[in-house]
Amino acid sequence: LYTFSFYALTLLHALHVLGGFVPLRVVWIGARELRYGASRHAGLTYCAMYWHYLGGVWLAILVSLHVLA
Repeated sequence: LYTFSFYALTLLHALHVLGGFVPLRVVWIGARELRYGASRHAGLTYCAMYWHYLGGVWLAILVSLHVLA
């Protein structure tokens, strides 16, 4: 059960990371085209929030698996 849970959570996390590359690409293209400024930066903020959230979730998964093992 432990091994299955580890790989299932790893797969779900990997899918979210791969899915996060789409908005990251959109933000990257927008930055290259100078669409962002001091008053227009919502896309950058949301993208950064998403990636920080994924990092936090991954840390929580690793810690909980380490504590439960």
